[in-house]
Amino acid sequence: MKQYSDFKTNLREHHAQSSIAIPDHGLPKADLDINLFAIENHNVLDRLNAAIGYITSRATLSPEALVNEIVVRVLHKAGLDVVRSRSTTVDNVVHIPLEQFGGRMGMTPEEGWVNDDGISHKTGGRGLDLVLTYNEGAGMHAVSASVVLTDIPSVVAEDVEEENLEEDIMFEVLESLENEYPL
Repeated sequence: MKQYSDFKTNLREHHAQSSIAIPDHGLPKADLDINLFAIENHNVLDRLNAAIGYITSRATLSPEALVNEIVVRVLHKAGLDVVRSRSTTVDNVVHIPLEQFGGRMGMTPEEGWVNDDGISHKTGGRGLDLVLTYNEGAGMHAVSASVVLTDIPSVVAEDVEEENLEEDIMFEVLESLENEYPL
């Protein structure tokens, strides 16, 4: 009859012979002690930019595919989305505003009417942009990209006359209360 000690010995010998090697493809290692959703932390921006730098370290035939890879493999991990409709291009440099979790829209007790990118309230009024620089040569494209803080926060939609909207709502509420509970 076999004993437990024999089983442990056989298991140790078998496991030592068939060690599993995990290949290292040069990917940056992620530490588990950092919250990628806390984009106000400069360490998070550094980690995002390091991962983006790894993706853009090779030339490509399709810069759009490379940008999509950045969005899917890096930015979505931090809850960030690109707003391509508000991108600006100046001399092969593209600035694409970012939103976290689709931005914020609605009313808060502290701030009143809110319609922003979901980032600027965490970073002291500054937004985030994905900045792309394209260089073309011999049919291949070299793309350099990084996430940078912008001085002007991104606004999701055109500004609405907030004061008039709030006053109209306030008067409607007061009128309904006066009608229901006359003095």
